[in-house]
Amino acid sequence: MAIVYQRLSADHASAAAAIHRRAQATIPGYPVDLHSADEFRAFYRETVLAECTVWGAFENGLLQGHIAIRTGWIDHL
Repeated sequence: MAIVYQRLSADHASAAAAIHRRAQATIPGYPVDLHSADEFRAFYRETVLAECTVWGAFENGLLQGHIAIRTGWIDHL
């Protein structure tokens, strides 16, 4: 199935936050317990999705990755 790109909304906060947490867990020495899953979801809903343009890549209806863009800056990838 093809990848579908779509702009994310607050409804996607949980899925985007989960991807962010999994990505951080791959960074050697990064303290993965620094923020709870609830804190990540709130951060995505209230900050990232509110202040950035966020596009997601979906495969079979599941978010596989995303990019958050501020003017002149990639905020999250």
